[in-house]
Amino acid sequence: MARAENAGKTLSALRTHWAASNWRITRDRDLENGGVNIAAIEPITGNTYSLDSGFDAGPTRYIVGYFGTPCLTSPTHPAPFGAWSTP
Repeated sequence: MARAENAGKTLSALRTHWAASNWRITRDRDLENGGVNIAAIEPITGNTYSLDSGFDAGPTRYIVGYFGTPCLTSPTHPAPFGAWSTP
């Protein structure tokens, strides 16, 4: 939550940082209500990040994210952190 009502500005700054860090930007939209939708792939790990603001409720306040990893996308190999086990 962007308590200062600056979700779009925060995501715009993050987009600039990602681009300067050679992340591959896969979504880049500025919305009419001040929201921002961005997505990128981190170049070293291949992890993906999607962040959105501009929803009907709190368009400048809320940020929602989705994160993906290569093992989530293609679970053909074991995850580097090991197998899941229950206590």
